[in-house]
Amino acid sequence: MNVFLGIDAGGSGTTAVAIDLDGQLLGSGRAPAANPQVCSPDQVSSALELAARSALDGTAASVTGGVVGMSGLAATARGEVVKAIASAWDRAGLSCPMRVVGDAVTAFASATSEADGTVIVAGTGAVVAEVRDREITRTVDGLGWLLGDEGSGFWLGLAAARHTARHLSAGRPATRLTDAVTGHLGAHDGEAFVSACYLRPREALAELAPLVCESAADGDADARALAAEAGQRLADSYTTLDPGPGPVVITGGLLTNHTPVRAHLQRALVNRTGTTALIATDAALGGAWLAATRSDGLTAEGAAELHKRLAGDATRGGD
Repeated sequence: MNVFLGIDAGGSGTTAVAIDLDGQLLGSGRAPAANPQVCSPDQVSSALELAARSALDGTAASVTGGVVGMSGLAATARGEVVKAIASAWDRAGLSCPMRVVGDAVTAFASATSEADGTVIVAGTGAVVAEVRDREITRTVDGLGWLLGDEGSGFWLGLAAARHTARHLSAGRPATRLTDAVTGHLGAHDGEAFVSACYLRPREALAELAPLVCESAADGDADARALAAEAGQRLADSYTTLDPGPGPVVITGGLLTNHTPVRAHLQRALVNRTGTTALIATDAALGGAWLAATRSDGLTAEGAAELHKRLAGDATRGGD
């Protein structure tokens, strides 16, 4: 039996799945974060090993291919990270070929069997990427909090903090959104709020993004406006990229969940281009499928059929 391993190594956690060519989900595993931008090489290595071992449960010798989708992909070129990934593979008992790709690639593959298209990512950060032959060829944004990440969780959280700071300094009555933001930070007057924002780690402002989405759902007009602006900025990045033909896949916490940001982005894409976006499912499954596509004897039609079976598993939540 040929087994294929897919790993989604992110900044909040790592997941792994093992499949066969019949589309059977053979095992799954979870581990802590393995993003090399925020994790040490040792942390990356141990998380990858744990996730792989948990998914394989003694079947490592049968694995004929693996794909790791990793956020912070640029960092994987560092020598110590390369060694850490190889060490994890060895310790997990794997001797098969292993590819490391960007997590946008595995997210794209989770939603479509097409080789070309576009993926829009909006989690803590944001990027729009053109995919050609299942590789990223061009991107817009993904520039980090200072220069970009427009429409991301950080962007939305920062917008909420700025809105709340102005609201408090003007002495205006509290709203659903400002109550949620000040309550989260534990600071209810202007000076205390400003201090709380500056004392927290910068990336922690992304924690405010869900509060914007919840407040928008509860009818807060300001929260709705911020969510709409986030969706429009993501759509603007897509328009700037002006990608070639192919499906559009959306992924990241702001887009895979039912949020007003996703709703505004979907409407903007339909209005501007007539495009109905696909929603990414399990990126680890996408990675396992990518590994399987390189199996000897698997035709393009067979790969598409395998993808349909795996998509059914993802929709049902696996086994």
